Amino acid sequence: MSRNNDDSDKSSSPETSVTQKIEPSFNPDWSNQTRRSRPTIDQSQVGGGNLGRAASGQRVRQDSSIPQKRKILRNSQDFESLEQGNLFTPGGKYYIEDSNGNVSKCSWGWTVYDPGNSGRVFNLTAGHCGNKGDKVYLETDDGEEVNVGEFVWSALDGTMENIGPGRDYGLIEIYPKYRKFIHTAPGVTWGGVPVTVKGFWGPKELEQIRPYTCRLGWRSGLSCGDYQSMVSKYSFEFDGIQDHGDSGGIVWATDPRDPSNATAYAVGIASYGSEEDATTPGAKVIQPVLEGLGLQLVTS
Repeated sequence: MSRNNDDSDKSSSPETSVTQKIEPSFNPDWSNQTRRSRPTIDQSQVGGGNLGRAASGQRVRQDSSIPQKRKILRNSQDFESLEQGNLFTPGGKYYIEDSNGNVSKCSWGWTVYDPGNSGRVFNLTAGHCGNKGDKVYLETDDGEEVNVGEFVWSALDGTMENIGPGRDYGLIEIYPKYRKFIHTAPGVTWGGVPVTVKGFWGPKELEQIRPYTCRLGWRSGLSCGDYQSMVSKYSFEFDGIQDHGDSGGIVWATDPRDPSNATAYAVGIASYGSEEDATTPGAKVIQPVLEGLGLQLVTS
């Protein structure tokens, strides 16, 4: 597999007093194989361009004590481990090789499985990251490349240049021998409390609750801000920062009933952005895929 490198985002983060905790890296037993991190965010610091290649919902009431407008959080420095390409974790880098041998990079999304089809395990990511049949790779600690899965379904209503308001979903089937390396939690800790995903929310909950929303990707690290609005049945926007390479990464909403921000609900996958409006990233809600394809979210 050839390597086409691009420039990584190494912007400095706000003063968040983080402590890095590295997730176990991907280093499998090489016999018969095909070759080819948890920062702690200081809660007191949470303020109240197209991205090419780059459990059931619960209804709650918005806490009136939550500020109407909170500052945008950005932390890339303490998530540099996601750039290594050897972590099977949400927001981590993975490589895609298409049928012509072209290589691109995206961020791992949500882990899901099909309970009615022998428990097949998938990663729900952005559709513009790959087409059906494209191979997906991770690196070992030694720099060897391993084919860990492949795209088995992709739905992109727009184009790479203009993703648009329609679908942008892809499913990567993870080969059985590599499932044991998967980490399903976001790998973020707020004030010493690890983020725990309790289930998923859809457009109805997003519009009703208008939650503090976070995304995680290898290129830009962690970014959080206020939910803005649904812009179509598939797309929503929120305050934050994302860039090329963050596509496919996880987006979650914090439960306003938990002042620590550690209780989360999966809501989307990173999809698009604009150079002219850089603090308004776009994501695709995951509810239509989970319910439409009969998939279940894996949260632990």
